[in-house]
This record gives sequence, structure tokens and C-alpha cells, in this order.
Amino acid sequence: MRKQSQQKPEHLPSTRQAFIEQQIEAAQKATDNYLPTVDEFGHRFPIVEPVNEYLTKDEAIKKCCKAIAEAHAQVGQKFSGGKLDWTLVDWSSLEGLVKRLMCGEKKYSRDNWKKVPNAVHEYRKALLRHIFKYLNDGADLEDKDDPLMEGTTHLDAAMCCLMFLKYFEGRKG
Repeated sequence: MRKQSQQKPEHLPSTRQAFIEQQIEAAQKATDNYLPTVDEFGHRFPIVEPVNEYLTKDEAIKKCCKAIAEAHAQVGQKFSGGKLDWTLVDWSSLEGLVKRLMCGEKKYSRDNWKKVPNAVHEYRKALLRHIFKYLNDGADLEDKDDPLMEGTTHLDAAMCCLMFLKYFEGRKG
């Protein structure tokens, strides 16, 4: 008696490797919405290595997830896009501003500048005074108008005024 060749249904692969590939593809489709195969920097990593074993769909998905997690662990990530880059600031140029704030703390009290009546108007006037002193007298000239402000310049005072004005600008309502 002659054996009739039975044809396999389409959803069943004809070889072991094809079956594995089908499982991997199913795992990739199942995880595509959650875990990318290319990270945001363009690094590519494989979903899973070819395997020589039969896997259920759940096993294939687990293996896929594990491979992705391992690949991410090797690449290292830091999401800095859109964040402020504070390394652009020349911190030494802010030293005079801090000294000036410390002198103001001794002369008045800490954060007294926040309590000044009609502060925006007052600090605009002070800003212009210090800018014109700077323009007329030079950049390195110390502010000798007030002995408590010794060691600071008119530019330092102007920077303080600008900081104060920026503070109040953010609180307009």
C-alpha cells in the first residue's frame, strides 16, 4: 500500500529551524510595542540568538525580553535631550554675584531683596545705576560707594539686580 503524502497545514512549519524562526517572529511581534530593537541612539541589538530548541510562545517572548534587557545593560543609557546644560556656565564669573549676595545678607538680612516694596522699579533703577557706573568707571573698579560691598564690582551688583528682576518676572500674576 502506497503512503499518501500528507500536507502540513500552513501554520505549521516544515522544518525545525523554520519553527524556531516562527517563534522568534511571534516573540518580536508580541514585544515590538514595548521593547525596541534599536534604541534612541541608533544602537542595534538582536532580539534573540538562533536557538536549537522548541519554545512555546511565552518562552520565546521571555527569551526575547531577556536578550533585550541584556543588550540595554551593555549599552548604557542617559537621556539628556532637552535638559539644561549647566556645563556651559562660567561659574567663576558668578563668584562676584555670590559675594555681593553675601554682603547684602550681612547688611540687611537673608533674602531681604525679595521683600523690598515696589521691587521691580527699585531694582531697575539700581541696575541702571550700576551699569552706568561700570560704563563710566571701568570693568575692574570696585564698588566703593558702600564699604560693606568691598571686593565686589558694579558688574557684580548689576548681575544681582538682573537676578532679582528675573525672579520677580517669574512671579508676575
